[in-house]
Amino acid sequence: MKKVLFVQSSLGLGGIETFFVRLVKELSAKGVRPQFVFLYKKLINPKLLIELQKFSDVYYWQDLLSLSVDGVGEKAKLMLPLSSNKVEALFSDCEAIHVSNALTYLCAPVYLKILNAYLGFIMLTNFHGVETNFQFTRATFETSCLARRQ
Repeated sequence: MKKVLFVQSSLGLGGIETFFVRLVKELSAKGVRPQFVFLYKKLINPKLLIELQKFSDVYYWQDLLSLSVDGVGEKAKLMLPLSSNKVEALFSDCEAIHVSNALTYLCAPVYLKILNAYLGFIMLTNFHGVETNFQFTRATFETSCLARRQ
């Protein structure tokens, strides 16, 4: 079964969020298993989450961290390192990573760096019209990260 990873800030009640619920149903019917990582656990609409979980796997950024940190806000946790073992175990067979905004676009390379050994090609797609294709080796990944910082 093909897998696709969606990195999303939250699951509030909005247009892109309700689109995801419809999308996962269609993808599931076509033999694709969607996986979601939400950056913020507190900003989740419970009804949408129930619908999403029927057809996809749902994870939270803070649950993928390499260490457990209490008393740190969700935004601060985005700066902490992810557990390579957890990320590899969950997402090494994903064929694409989709993002929906600038913040999730900046977080996606964290997964790419960990998964580089498993994936030769990743497509980062922004639902608002930006699409970036990457043919990865460690050298090209690090070069692209440096270019983006300049």
